[in-house]
Amino acid sequence: MKTNNQIVGLVDELGSINEQIKALEVRAKQLKDAVANEFGEGATLGRDFVCKVILSQRATINAKGIVEELEVPQEVVDRFTKISAVITVKTERVQHI
Repeated sequence: MKTNNQIVGLVDELGSINEQIKALEVRAKQLKDAVANEFGEGATLGRDFVCKVILSQRATINAKGIVEELEVPQEVVDRFTKISAVITVKTERVQHI
């Protein structure tokens, strides 16, 4: 594991922010659930914000299932597969002994 005094502060700040975001996301979900359960669909007005609860349905396609069902050859799947570079940066708290 690399440690460089110039980046230690950046790594720790990123980790701290990620922890705060996680806690805020948990709280936001709790509040969204409470609003949806209490007021149902429609708009609810607060002092500074309006909250809209919208009920909808989402359809998803199981591409893997279709490929298997129709026995699509791998080379056809490859022709229609887009590959993109992804950079993932994750943080976790260091356990000090």
